[in-house]
Amino acid sequence: MKMLKILAQMVAQVIVFLLFFMMLGSLVGFTRHSISAAGEIHWLAGVFLGSIWLIGVFILYFAIWYAMQPSAPSWFREYVLIRQKTGSDAGLAEQYPVATLAALICVAMLVAVFALTGMSAVLASQGIISYTVEASNEQPMTELLFRLYAWHMIDMIPLLDLWQTYGIDPPIRPNDFWAQTIVLVFRTVIIGFAISVIVQWVKYDRDISAT
Repeated sequence: MKMLKILAQMVAQVIVFLLFFMMLGSLVGFTRHSISAAGEIHWLAGVFLGSIWLIGVFILYFAIWYAMQPSAPSWFREYVLIRQKTGSDAGLAEQYPVATLAALICVAMLVAVFALTGMSAVLASQGIISYTVEASNEQPMTELLFRLYAWHMIDMIPLLDLWQTYGIDPPIRPNDFWAQTIVLVFRTVIIGFAISVIVQWVKYDRDISAT
């Protein structure tokens, strides 16, 4: 009977774990659709909503990063960070906190990709920013912009050099200052901060395990 109870608890944990990340995945799609819908009402509304999504991603990153600092209050650290636990009463997130947090940060990064895709599409439709697109490429602009930011996201993964190894260039290139600035901010603030948070969390988890 005890074994059946433990097995049922494990199955329930897996289901909750999968539902949680399915919910995060639906949030990614909702980001793009909400910005597109707001942009159809007015292009400034699309830009504003996209900015809200990006600010939310940055706040999440900053909260996790700050919680790992020695100066952070203990209540804030316990509220934000996932403590590693063992035993049958520990959830999957508690058993694998590093993997859980890394997955959460990656989902947040995808939210940023879709937010920037929607914002850039709205700005490009108004002629505020422009991109160079190959004449043979017939994909919609939103698809090309998504591939552009996804290309930069993978390009920033340390030591991988995937695109350089296979000689794959981004599908489109920003033409003007503002389009280039958006890409630069995405690479440095969003992706760079996310990678630094993951690295710091791994170090923090090792230090906690050693004590």
